[in-house]
Amino acid sequence: QQQQEEKNDNSSSPSSSSDDDDDDPIISIMDINNNRRFIKDMWERDGLGDCHSVCRNVTLRIGNPGPAASLLSLCRLASCQSEQEFRRMQTEFDERNERMVGDTTKNTKEEEEEEGDSNNSSIPQLAATLNRVPFSIPNEIRAMKRFLQLGSDQLRLYETTLGEDNELLSSNHENNNNNNNNKRNAIIVRRGEKRVLMHFCNLAYLCLDFLSSNDDTDTDTNVDVGDKFEEYKRMLEVSLLDEEPILAPE
Repeated sequence: QQQQEEKNDNSSSPSSSSDDDDDDPIISIMDINNNRRFIKDMWERDGLGDCHSVCRNVTLRIGNPGPAASLLSLCRLASCQSEQEFRRMQTEFDERNERMVGDTTKNTKEEEEEEGDSNNSSIPQLAATLNRVPFSIPNEIRAMKRFLQLGSDQLRLYETTLGEDNELLSSNHENNNNNNNNKRNAIIVRRGEKRVLMHFCNLAYLCLDFLSSNDDTDTDTNVDVGDKFEEYKRMLEVSLLDEEPILAPE
């Protein structure tokens, strides 16, 4: 409820002017609550160190699906509750004939050349990017909640809301001295980061609303029934490509 109130308070603020670009915030994630060995081994194949103490950083940008899809992949991996669920995730990855990005266990010259020619240049070099496609409703709900929590926690680090930043920019619009220009630029950067974070938080709310209202899942067998989940995957794919900020839920 507190997150919902914060979202509505911030989202009611006017959008930025057309000549201001949104800046790209960095989201940090660690697998602090998961001690399952099979997940830890997969997470650490990027060579970046202990997944329980070393953050993986992802720079988010509206309309650039690679980083957001990779962050969601980490959330899905961290949200696996059993080895059976993890194996299902791996099986679907293999069936799509994908390859992991930044996997330090694959470093032959031929593979490096193939990696360099791939279309994955916008995907962070994280070994845990094997799960960029949703594979079950229960896992996706847990992953989206984690994704939302990451964005919400980042937003709470700011001392001002988006509306307060817009008011500050409006009040300083008439002043053109260097000090005020520097302050204005700093506020614009801060506001842009918030807009991106709010966009992805509100996307998570929309996804959770969709999944909760269309949960055709046998929770015992973890099998998804019907076409609703395929519809959700298409919706998410289109949303990650969309360059229009989601500043309020529909």
